Amino acid sequence: MTFTTVNIGRNYPNRAAMETVIDRVGDVIGPKNGPNIFGWQEIGAADPCGASCEIEAVRARFRSEWGWQTRRPMGTRPNGGRERVNVPVTVRGANTLRVRTAYASAGWAGVSSTRFHTVVFLPERNLSVINTHLIAGAWSCKSNVERRKRYWRQAWNVLKDEVEREHQRGRNVIVTGDLNRPRNANGCNPAWDPTSLHPRARIIGGASIDYVFAVPAAGWRFELARRASGEVRRGAVTLGIDSHRAFWVRGRFQHRS
Repeated sequence: MTFTTVNIGRNYPNRAAMETVIDRVGDVIGPKNGPNIFGWQEIGAADPCGASCEIEAVRARFRSEWGWQTRRPMGTRPNGGRERVNVPVTVRGANTLRVRTAYASAGWAGVSSTRFHTVVFLPERNLSVINTHLIAGAWSCKSNVERRKRYWRQAWNVLKDEVEREHQRGRNVIVTGDLNRPRNANGCNPAWDPTSLHPRARIIGGASIDYVFAVPAAGWRFELARRASGEVRRGAVTLGIDSHRAFWVRGRFQHRS
């Protein structure tokens, strides 16, 4: 299986430029054998080409007739209002997808859209995928840092709860996303261990603030795929937007023998 996290960003000139980037991701990662799962961030988030251009581009590149399914569900705010999430998930290699969302943190005019976690369960594979994007600036000396940290911690705690919920159901869990918090200390961020997400969490891919975690269910383990040289089969695709890269990794969950 291949697991990828992709923050498409907003700093691009036009739709054609964005579509070129999504095609590049598709060209590099899409053909890989076996089930393939993408967690996307910033899809439909104040984009220069409009509210629907990115999700249209994703669905055009990863087509249903080629076996892909993209889910961008509605999320529900505490006041009952609903909106499309900006963290869709694309899957190939699953017949059934059960999709839900979890509210993470409030919208903040000029700073952050409403944040949600997207949870997709693949029953044939006993796998839950949780895709997320936490508020920026809480750990990088932006303005209103304390408020940002409050929003960030709320979303992080909800993410932890969602991982535990899926794990308690006996499911293996993959988490993809932009957590907007580095591991190393800086002027605004003490050194941080992202695997505090869950006692069984392990970082299997990503770098900087973009992560791919594996959380095996009880009695399971995650095995990274390796080349003949022993090197782990993972990599990155340069996007050229907002300094992000798309990070992919190959591996699988297995019952412990």
